[in-house]
Amino acid sequence: MSSIVSANTVNCGSYNSKNTGGARPLYCNEPGDGYIAAHKDYLGWIPLANQATTTSGSSVTVTLEAAALPLSSAVKILKICITGVACTGASAHYFTVEARVKGLGAASQYDNGIPGEGIIIHDFLQNRSSIGGACFFNSSSGWAVPIDSTPNDFDSQNCNSGGRSYPNYALFNAQWNAGPVFTSSIYALDIRVMSRSGSTFVVSMNAKKR
Repeated sequence: MSSIVSANTVNCGSYNSKNTGGARPLYCNEPGDGYIAAHKDYLGWIPLANQATTTSGSSVTVTLEAAALPLSSAVKILKICITGVACTGASAHYFTVEARVKGLGAASQYDNGIPGEGIIIHDFLQNRSSIGGACFFNSSSGWAVPIDSTPNDFDSQNCNSGGRSYPNYALFNAQWNAGPVFTSSIYALDIRVMSRSGSTFVVSMNAKKR
């Protein structure tokens, strides 16, 4: 849900191409997805008043407003610091939880092109080693790795959908809604979507015994 997509594309003119020796259409794209909350937070775009921070050893329930909606008094990101691990600095490691919705016209403009609505969870590790492999187009470092709510629905040997239709594969359907629960035995916590009301989601994080 953080891939580059467009909510709308229109032909907005033309230009003379020296490559083809003639006029070529010029297309203008309306942004269809915004930055993920982990990157917004890193860039300082989410005020502290719109953040909720807790630790993996605690339990908390938070109401998250959709990330694309204008800033108000609502919480935009839940940051879960890992007990015993740095939550700031060059080796920061934590989880982020955010809400994504579309279809609200101008209010949700920068997410109107996302494949699905729901809660997105990222495992943020600022000094994570570069990610590579046969299905990666480059070897870029992956600071924020999404936690897929529907794992194993991508053919990682042939690097394709495995016959599944869009958006029912890979990270296009990575969002979490009420029902499935993300549980980490390593960090002794679980994250669950309790309910949704319009553009807000109630999310709980609970500490678990190892």
